[in-house]
Amino acid sequence: MLLATLYMAITGFLRLRFAFVALVELSWGAVDLRYRFDEVTRWYGGLPVYGAIANADYPPAAYATLWPLLGWLPLEPSRALWAIVVALFVVALANLVARESSARTIAERSFVVLLVFPMYAAQMTVWSGQLGIFVLALLLAALLPLARPGASAWQDAASAVLIALALVKPSITAPFLWVVLFVPGRLRPAVSTAVVYTALTFVAAMPREERIVTLMRDWLTGRSAQMPAINGHANLHKWLELLGLDAWMLPASLLAFLALGAWVYRHRRTELWTVLAVTALVARLWFHHWAYDDVLLILPMVALYRIVRRGATRDGRDVIAALSFAALWAIGLAPVRAFSFDVTPPEWVHWAVEVVQSTVWLVTLAFLLYVAERLRAELSLGGDAGQKTGTPSPSVEGGHVGRPATLTPAK
Repeated sequence: MLLATLYMAITGFLRLRFAFVALVELSWGAVDLRYRFDEVTRWYGGLPVYGAIANADYPPAAYATLWPLLGWLPLEPSRALWAIVVALFVVALANLVARESSARTIAERSFVVLLVFPMYAAQMTVWSGQLGIFVLALLLAALLPLARPGASAWQDAASAVLIALALVKPSITAPFLWVVLFVPGRLRPAVSTAVVYTALTFVAAMPREERIVTLMRDWLTGRSAQMPAINGHANLHKWLELLGLDAWMLPASLLAFLALGAWVYRHRRTELWTVLAVTALVARLWFHHWAYDDVLLILPMVALYRIVRRGATRDGRDVIAALSFAALWAIGLAPVRAFSFDVTPPEWVHWAVEVVQSTVWLVTLAFLLYVAERLRAELSLGGDAGQKTGTPSPSVEGGHVGRPATLTPAK
């Protein structure tokens, strides 16, 4: 662990230093940030966006969310402002990960807090000006309080605002809306989120001549038209495109989305982090994503680490969790060039990396589905045993199963 921590500290420093230099100074850096800057500028300048810009596939509310960072300064100062804000979000995300990981010793916490920094996905997100780190930090800050019993209306409202801001990139955030709807055990968070996001859409539409219905239709039409051309990296769309099933991209994504909703409802009372990990894997696989969105894999890593920290189990899930964590961790440290077809190594290496990634992710997803089912069964057993024999139910933290308590036989 000491060697791994030192390696991550050095690698993380070098990678993020290069990423921030590219974001702020280099001519080829901030490529996605330039697209968003152009879109926000045109949006608030009354110029056409959907259909006029090839990469304009963000919903109207996203431009209201992005305006504070990109709407009032020229491009170069906006790059510097973006770098400052994303640096704060990287630190916030690392702090949330360390706090929720169940790491106990200083050595463990040092190891866990560094997980985010050396990831190739974090480096790509920073230098390109992508949104994954923003979205992930906002989601965690919003969803973790929602699971606590007795949350006040103000707490639910604050979470709703954070989730509405995280919807700046719906391809990541949308699957987590099932968690908002089912896990808290109350409708107030979901209703508040809908109200805040609707208000944000109205605010975004104020400087436009088009009606909101027209803007939403143009966004959805443009997104659907781009579907066959945006297969991305290691996702359901990419696999369907390789099989010549382009027409099934949207139906397959919708089916995966609905299946996740049914699964979250079934497991809404199991451990929150297991639910978040499964949702993150589905969110990564269900729709078009490139390698920079692999920051989502930090959630399964935390969930797996928590499983290991609970100790040995009869079914060996702690060992499988440790091996899965090690695989995700090792893949997360891969060099960025392994995901770019514009540089060496040769193309077959990229395909090999994608096959290995997809296999590890799907195996991890299957394992977490198994763990969730076992936790659900243990919760049910604990409740029945408690009613019949007076023995304690599995321990519950924040309304969700923590480490199952030992059930003692009735005297």
